[in-house]
Amino acid sequence: PGCHEMVPVPGTPVRSSTPRLSGRHLGGGVHLREMLNNSPLFPGETDIEQLYCVLRVLGTPTSEVWPVMTSLPDYNKITFEHCDPIPLNEVVPEASSEAVDLISRFLVYNAADRLPAAEALLHSWF
Repeated sequence: PGCHEMVPVPGTPVRSSTPRLSGRHLGGGVHLREMLNNSPLFPGETDIEQLYCVLRVLGTPTSEVWPVMTSLPDYNKITFEHCDPIPLNEVVPEASSEAVDLISRFLVYNAADRLPAAEALLHSWF
């Protein structure tokens, strides 16, 4: 699938009342990267294309990094080929190491592992 058009940030429910990726601060990393690069991080024309774009950057999730993944209502309805994560310094090559670190702390599948907003404001990038 091609990835060339901006759609809602992951965390938006995809034909379900249960979010695929919790929006808890994930959007912060997405928006920060988009401001630094002046282009969408996870573009896509459909929800499936956007999900593919997320997988392409963050890599295919495992139950170790996203324990609730298998309990999502549509978990078994679609499969993707395995993707290794792309190092974020390659995704945002113009960003400082502090910016890459901050983005990486937001772009995590498991919402419980994401950097809380209050801690993000104390990050060295600011």
